[in-house]
Amino acid sequence: MEVGVYRFHWHSLLSNWGMENNRFEEKRVRKWFKFHVLYNENGKIVAFAMTESRVNDSEVFEELVKNLPKGSTVYGDRAYSSRKNYKIANNKGIKIISPPKRNFSSRRRGCKELQQQVKLLRKYGYEKWSRITGYFKRFAMEWMFSSFKRLFGEKLRAKTLKTAFFAVLSSVMLFNTIVFHNISAPKTN
Repeated sequence: MEVGVYRFHWHSLLSNWGMENNRFEEKRVRKWFKFHVLYNENGKIVAFAMTESRVNDSEVFEELVKNLPKGSTVYGDRAYSSRKNYKIANNKGIKIISPPKRNFSSRRRGCKELQQQVKLLRKYGYEKWSRITGYFKRFAMEWMFSSFKRLFGEKLRAKTLKTAFFAVLSSVMLFNTIVFHNISAPKTN
Protein backbone atom coordinates (compact mmCIF):
# COMPACT_ATOMS: atom_id res chain seq x y z
CA MET A 1 0.00 0.00 0.00
CA GLU A 2 1.33 3.41 -0.92
CA VAL A 3 0.01 6.32 1.09
CA GLY A 4 0.58 10.04 1.19
CA VAL A 5 0.58 12.34 4.20
CA TYR A 6 -0.71 15.89 3.91
CA ARG A 7 -1.79 18.61 6.22
CA PHE A 8 -3.42 21.98 5.91
CA HIS A 9 -4.54 24.66 8.29
CA TRP A 10 -8.23 25.02 8.85
CA HIS A 11 -9.16 28.25 10.47
CA SER A 12 -12.07 28.74 12.74
CA LEU A 13 -13.72 32.10 13.24
CA LEU A 14 -14.48 32.68 16.88
CA SER A 15 -16.47 35.60 18.15
CA ASN A 16 -15.22 37.26 21.31
CA TRP A 17 -17.24 39.99 22.91
CA GLY A 18 -15.22 42.83 24.39
CA MET A 19 -16.20 46.05 26.05
CA GLU A 20 -14.54 49.15 24.69
CA ASN A 21 -15.69 52.74 25.29
CA ASN A 22 -18.78 51.44 27.10
CA ARG A 23 -20.00 49.74 23.90
CA PHE A 24 -20.03 46.09 23.04
CA GLU A 25 -18.12 45.31 19.90
CA GLU A 26 -17.69 41.95 18.30
CA LYS A 27 -14.10 40.94 17.74
CA ARG A 28 -13.26 38.17 15.33
CA VAL A 29 -10.41 35.91 16.36
CA ARG A 30 -8.88 33.29 14.11
CA LYS A 31 -7.88 29.99 15.57
CA TRP A 32 -6.03 27.50 13.40
CA PHE A 33 -6.37 23.74 13.41
CA LYS A 34 -4.14 21.39 11.47
CA PHE A 35 -5.74 18.57 9.53
CA HIS A 36 -3.26 15.72 8.96
CA VAL A 37 -4.38 13.17 6.37
CA LEU A 38 -3.09 9.74 5.40
CA TYR A 39 -4.65 8.41 2.24
CA ASN A 40 -4.03 5.52 -0.14
CA GLU A 41 -3.24 5.49 -3.86
CA ASN A 42 -6.97 5.41 -4.69
CA GLY A 43 -7.59 8.66 -2.81
CA LYS A 44 -9.43 7.11 0.14
CA ILE A 45 -8.58 8.64 3.51
CA VAL A 46 -7.30 5.82 5.73
CA ALA A 47 -6.37 7.92 8.78
CA PHE A 48 -6.50 11.53 9.89
CA ALA A 49 -5.73 13.66 12.90
CA MET A 50 -6.69 17.15 14.02
CA THR A 51 -4.28 19.18 16.11
CA GLU A 52 -3.88 22.71 17.40
CA SER A 53 -1.74 24.88 15.14
CA ARG A 54 1.24 24.87 17.50
CA VAL A 55 1.69 21.05 17.37
CA ASN A 56 4.66 19.94 15.25
CA ASP A 57 3.62 17.83 12.24
CA SER A 58 6.26 15.25 13.03
CA GLU A 59 4.60 14.45 16.38
CA VAL A 60 1.43 13.12 14.68
CA PHE A 61 3.21 10.60 12.44
CA GLU A 62 3.17 7.65 14.85
CA GLU A 63 -0.59 7.95 15.42
CA LEU A 64 -1.28 8.15 11.67
CA VAL A 65 0.72 5.05 10.69
CA LYS A 66 -0.14 2.77 13.62
CA ASN A 67 -2.63 0.66 11.62
CA LEU A 68 -0.77 0.50 8.30
CA PRO A 69 0.17 -2.97 7.06
CA LYS A 70 3.80 -4.03 6.94
CA GLY A 71 5.47 -3.19 3.62
CA SER A 72 3.55 0.05 3.10
CA THR A 73 5.27 3.12 1.69
CA VAL A 74 4.48 6.55 3.15
CA TYR A 75 5.23 9.76 1.22
CA GLY A 76 5.37 12.93 3.30
CA ASP A 77 6.82 16.40 3.06
CA ARG A 78 9.81 17.73 5.01
CA ALA A 79 7.71 18.33 8.11
CA TYR A 80 7.47 14.56 8.61
CA SER A 81 11.19 13.98 8.10
CA SER A 82 12.79 13.21 11.46
CA ARG A 83 14.98 10.51 12.94
CA LYS A 84 12.15 9.53 15.27
CA ASN A 85 9.69 9.03 12.37
CA TYR A 86 12.20 7.01 10.35
CA LYS A 87 12.77 4.77 13.40
CA ILE A 88 9.01 4.36 13.94
CA ALA A 89 8.55 3.43 10.28
CA ASN A 90 11.50 1.02 10.37
CA ASN A 91 10.16 -0.73 13.50
CA LYS A 92 6.74 -1.18 11.86
CA GLY A 93 8.22 -2.42 8.57
CA ILE A 94 7.04 0.70 6.72
CA LYS A 95 9.14 2.64 4.24
CA ILE A 96 9.00 6.42 4.61
CA ILE A 97 10.03 8.68 1.75
CA SER A 98 10.34 12.28 2.80
CA PRO A 99 12.87 14.87 1.66
CA PRO A 100 15.34 15.38 4.49
CA LYS A 101 15.44 18.76 6.17
CA ARG A 102 18.25 20.98 4.94
CA ASN A 103 20.15 20.91 8.22
CA PHE A 104 20.39 17.09 8.42
CA SER A 105 23.83 15.57 8.44
CA SER A 106 24.76 12.56 6.34
CA ARG A 107 26.65 11.14 9.32
CA ARG A 108 25.02 8.07 10.81
CA ARG A 109 23.63 9.11 14.23
CA GLY A 110 21.47 6.01 14.54
CA CYS A 111 19.22 6.17 11.47
CA LYS A 112 20.55 4.42 8.38
CA GLU A 113 17.46 5.08 6.22
CA LEU A 114 17.56 8.83 6.83
CA GLN A 115 21.31 8.87 6.18
CA GLN A 116 20.70 7.20 2.79
CA GLN A 117 18.03 9.77 1.89
CA VAL A 118 20.36 12.66 2.77
CA LYS A 119 23.20 11.20 0.68
CA LEU A 120 20.93 10.53 -2.32
CA LEU A 121 19.43 14.02 -2.20
CA ARG A 122 22.83 15.69 -2.02
CA LYS A 123 24.31 13.50 -4.74
CA TYR A 124 21.52 13.78 -7.33
CA GLY A 125 19.55 16.92 -6.43
CA TYR A 126 15.86 17.14 -5.72
CA GLU A 127 14.44 16.32 -9.18
CA LYS A 128 16.46 13.15 -9.72
CA TRP A 129 16.10 12.13 -6.06
CA SER A 130 12.32 12.27 -6.38
CA ARG A 131 12.43 10.00 -9.46
CA ILE A 132 14.84 7.50 -7.85
CA THR A 133 12.88 7.22 -4.59
CA GLY A 134 9.41 7.43 -6.11
CA TYR A 135 8.58 10.62 -4.18
CA PHE A 136 7.10 12.14 -7.35
CA LYS A 137 4.08 9.83 -6.83
CA ARG A 138 3.07 12.04 -3.94
CA PHE A 139 2.27 14.86 -6.34
CA ALA A 140 0.19 12.63 -8.59
CA MET A 141 -2.02 11.84 -5.58
CA GLU A 142 -2.37 15.50 -4.63
CA TRP A 143 -5.68 15.67 -6.47
CA MET A 144 -7.29 14.12 -3.38
CA PHE A 145 -6.30 16.99 -1.15
CA SER A 146 -7.36 19.56 -3.69
CA SER A 147 -10.71 17.83 -4.16
CA PHE A 148 -11.29 17.67 -0.42
CA LYS A 149 -10.65 21.38 0.02
CA ARG A 150 -12.86 22.28 -2.96
CA LEU A 151 -15.74 20.18 -1.61
CA PHE A 152 -15.60 21.19 2.05
CA GLY A 153 -13.66 24.46 2.13
CA GLU A 154 -11.09 25.61 4.63
CA LYS A 155 -13.27 27.25 7.26
CA LEU A 156 -14.95 25.73 10.28
CA ARG A 157 -17.39 27.19 12.74
CA ALA A 158 -15.95 25.11 15.57
CA LYS A 159 -14.58 26.70 18.71
CA THR A 160 -12.78 23.70 20.18
CA LEU A 161 -10.61 20.94 18.78
CA LYS A 162 -13.20 18.33 19.77
CA THR A 163 -16.03 19.98 17.82
CA ALA A 164 -13.67 20.62 14.89
CA PHE A 165 -12.78 16.92 14.89
CA PHE A 166 -16.42 15.84 14.61
CA ALA A 167 -17.11 18.38 11.89
CA VAL A 168 -14.16 17.04 9.91
CA LEU A 169 -15.07 13.40 10.63
CA SER A 170 -18.37 13.79 8.81
CA SER A 171 -16.54 15.43 5.88
CA VAL A 172 -14.05 12.55 5.74
CA MET A 173 -16.81 9.94 5.77
CA LEU A 174 -18.67 11.71 2.98
CA PHE A 175 -15.47 12.16 0.96
CA ASN A 176 -14.59 8.46 1.25
CA THR A 177 -18.08 7.56 0.08
CA ILE A 178 -17.67 9.82 -2.94
CA VAL A 179 -14.24 8.36 -3.75
CA PHE A 180 -15.36 4.73 -3.17
CA HIS A 181 -18.43 5.03 -5.37
CA ASN A 182 -16.66 7.23 -7.92
CA ILE A 183 -19.42 9.82 -7.74
CA SER A 184 -18.96 12.85 -9.94
CA ALA A 185 -20.88 16.08 -10.29
CA PRO A 186 -23.92 15.92 -12.57
CA LYS A 187 -23.32 17.16 -16.11
CA THR A 188 -25.14 20.28 -17.14
CA ASN A 189 -25.91 21.03 -20.76
